[in-house]
Amino acid sequence: MMAHSRSVQLRLPKVRNATPAVATIHAGTVRLSCHSKLYPRCLTLPDLDNGRQAVAGGSFGDVYRGFLGGRSVAIKMMRLFQQSDVDVLLKEFAREALIWRQFCHPNVLPFFGLYYCDGRLCLVSPWMENGHIRAFLKRESHSNDYLLSLS
Repeated sequence: MMAHSRSVQLRLPKVRNATPAVATIHAGTVRLSCHSKLYPRCLTLPDLDNGRQAVAGGSFGDVYRGFLGGRSVAIKMMRLFQQSDVDVLLKEFAREALIWRQFCHPNVLPFFGLYYCDGRLCLVSPWMENGHIRAFLKRESHSNDYLLSLS
């Protein structure tokens, strides 16, 4: 993990192994963020070199390849179809960011932070050369159908 991403993740207290008070504050922060469509400013990444061509897409947005501190990162940019989508997606992105940053597991990519590009909110994580898990399992001839069904 990059030093910069580690510093971003350390700015807000983690919930695991936290006191009940810290866990309550985190839950309140998530609720407040979802209702207000705002998020803690310390999650914002200002020095990101973003890619201009989407390399993948999902239900909520497109994925771009960018650079942070000279290293490749994945930039998940929310996709908007109508103005009415903005409120719903901002709530979902803020919630995802605050919850994702709490995860610390070898099988879960770390959350680096948030980024604004062209007026749209983006989630930033490490770049994975093999893409997302479903694409990787489909490409690998030795992949197990059971593992593919789990993805």
